[in-house]
Amino acid sequence: MRTGRIFFLIGRIIVVLGLAMILPLACSLIYKDGDTAAFGISIIICLVCGLLLVLANRRHRRQTMRRRDSFLFATLVWLSAAFFGALPFLFYGSFPDFASCFFESMSGFTTTGASALAQVESQPHGILLWRSLSHWLGGAGIVLIFVTLIQRGDDRGEGVVIFKAEYSGGNLTQRVSPRIEDNALDIFCVYTGITLLCMLFLLGGGMSFFDAVNHSMSIAATGGFSTKTLSIAAFNSAYLEWVTAVFMIISGINYGLIYMMVVRRRIGSFFKNQELRMYLAVIAVSSVLIALSLHHSGYYVQEGFAYSLRQGLFHTASIVTTTGLVATDFDLWPHFARFILVALMLAGGCSGSTAGSIKISRWLVALKSLCAEFTKVYRPNAVRRVYYNNKLVSGDVSRRMITFFFLYICLAIIGGLLLTLAGMDWLEGLTSAMTALGNVGPATGSVGPAGSFAEVSAAAKWVLSFLMLVGRLELYTVLVLFAPGIWKK
Repeated sequence: MRTGRIFFLIGRIIVVLGLAMILPLACSLIYKDGDTAAFGISIIICLVCGLLLVLANRRHRRQTMRRRDSFLFATLVWLSAAFFGALPFLFYGSFPDFASCFFESMSGFTTTGASALAQVESQPHGILLWRSLSHWLGGAGIVLIFVTLIQRGDDRGEGVVIFKAEYSGGNLTQRVSPRIEDNALDIFCVYTGITLLCMLFLLGGGMSFFDAVNHSMSIAATGGFSTKTLSIAAFNSAYLEWVTAVFMIISGINYGLIYMMVVRRRIGSFFKNQELRMYLAVIAVSSVLIALSLHHSGYYVQEGFAYSLRQGLFHTASIVTTTGLVATDFDLWPHFARFILVALMLAGGCSGSTAGSIKISRWLVALKSLCAEFTKVYRPNAVRRVYYNNKLVSGDVSRRMITFFFLYICLAIIGGLLLTLAGMDWLEGLTSAMTALGNVGPATGSVGPAGSFAEVSAAAKWVLSFLMLVGRLELYTVLVLFAPGIWKK
């Protein structure tokens, strides 16, 4: 392991995080809410620690990381971001213990959106902006930002291994540019454009500038943090719910596809993409089924079926894209509608998007592989190949998909067991493990859409924080570090 090079680069990223805190510091100076000192101290600590790491390891600056180094680098970057990102919460006193501060920070950077705040409005504007900014930085991918802005032009070949260790979608993600740095920059530009466009539409619906900025970052990152305890429901606006739902759906689409359609005008290939079509089909079918369930069970009778359909679409989009914003307390819905939402926690958005969970592309390949296996049952001599977007899926990729599904389910079950040992109800523990691993946000019961993780024990918050990290880095990047062989020369 080339740890010197790893810590040299991590030091640079910590410096960037410290500089990013200048924005909420300026916000705190404007609103004068009393959190200025918290950000001032945090910025100094980030700059000092970051520069010390850079200076202490500057002799390794010309080294080049290898593939196994990238796994440790990506994991340590996210842990460092969560640790230093927790400092403003700690120094302001947002939470009584560091476990809650770390949980909130990890939830922000991994775009999970599960909060330990019982009353969001009790926090100052600077803290609220930092929560949303952590979403935005994490949604773009801290390492992706690093490759785009810091490492660009430093032609060492590190960008490829770093990008693969952090970028979501695995082997099915398409690149839009030959150079990995250009690819990262193109994606970052699409991400920024969606954020700005969403903010304009939210402003058009009567949101204040501060709320629009925060929610646009949260929506584009498919995060879920809001400036209100009641989330989007606090605004009581059909227009804002529609806008939020549409932009959540957009944010769950492969950014490479969006770039190819908007910039290179490849509209035909956009709508021919199999993952996109399945993604939109899942949203459409789930929304209608939830609306019919609500209508059949007598919910929202006075508001009419259109209202049920809007709620079905909003929360389907929120869960399947792992955003986690809430327009009503869906934990009070009929069992059928709630079951669909819990099942959607395992779906996820498209590969190459900011959404978490398993991803539609993996489900699509798994279903095609399953059909091929069924064919072999009654036609043993038949040769049935699996294609994804007209490209042959190798047996190696299929095996990785199966392994991913197995690991994902095992981690969700083990996480649920650990959370019950930490004092949580078994159903709340299981759904909390699922929502943390999938970076979704709300679970069920007291930690559902109308609740928070404020009363969860410190031990449970550490478990959930680990699951958020593993889920955000798509399992392998973190879990491979526990394999003894990776540390051998």
